[in-house]
Amino acid sequence: MIPHHAGTILMCHEASVEGGNQTNVERGYVESASEIDELKANLDQLGR
Repeated sequence: MIPHHAGTILMCHEASVEGGNQTNVERGYVESASEIDELKANLDQLGR
């Protein structure tokens, strides 16, 4: 799922550059970054 959320962050960056809806862009970025942090923490707890 980390690559999935990383892809969302890239798409948010592209949408921001292209003039996308800023509220949705920011929300997508923040939510995906948060999910990545949570997934990494889970992997650390599992020792992976």
